[in-house]
Amino acid sequence: LSVQIGIDYPNKIDRQEIIFNYLKQEGIKFFNNSIIENMVERTNGFSGADIKEYVYMIKLYLEENKIECLTFEGVFDVFLDMVLGSKKDLLMTQKELMEVAFHEVCHGFLQYILYKNNKSMNDFSFITIEPRENILGVSFSIGDDYYKSYKKEYLESDLKIALAGKCGQDIFLQSVDAGAVSDLEYATKIAYLYVDKFGMGSRLAVKNKIFRYEFEQSD
Repeated sequence: LSVQIGIDYPNKIDRQEIIFNYLKQEGIKFFNNSIIENMVERTNGFSGADIKEYVYMIKLYLEENKIECLTFEGVFDVFLDMVLGSKKDLLMTQKELMEVAFHEVCHGFLQYILYKNNKSMNDFSFITIEPRENILGVSFSIGDDYYKSYKKEYLESDLKIALAGKCGQDIFLQSVDAGAVSDLEYATKIAYLYVDKFGMGSRLAVKNKIFRYEFEQSD
């Protein structure tokens, strides 16, 4: 019989140790521990292999730019290259830039507000409207550790955040475009998990390969 072994993503302490080891292995110098703390926060949800690749890309960045030690700018640029892809030369009008910026600000602002009211949510991290391979902009959040279980309030808040950009454009700019397609796809995934897999809706519908069970909840 084949055996599957599940391995959790490294937690905050694990990531710090892994990063230190790979920096030492690659001979990368650093004189500011806050840069390492920044790397640890950014790599939430990374596997050990992801972190190894991240550190190696940082080494290439330092060599290419003839920099002797770690910098916040280098760590941040390499993170964006790894997660979002390389920068893309794209001519955008002032109106288009404003629409992208407003869209991402709506995501980020709601993330910030919801985190202040519920510390189990991911906190707002940063926004970029620098065009990259498949995106025009993005709002990043950051959590204390990798989530193993989803709460109902977390999914509901995540759904609101996913739709915040499109709603903000509709309400304040009276602008509708195709920029929210990934947001809508993500929101659809959350809604499916909420209702169909986790049974958190007013109508319970739990489905998997073994059984299907549905019933109406009494009011």
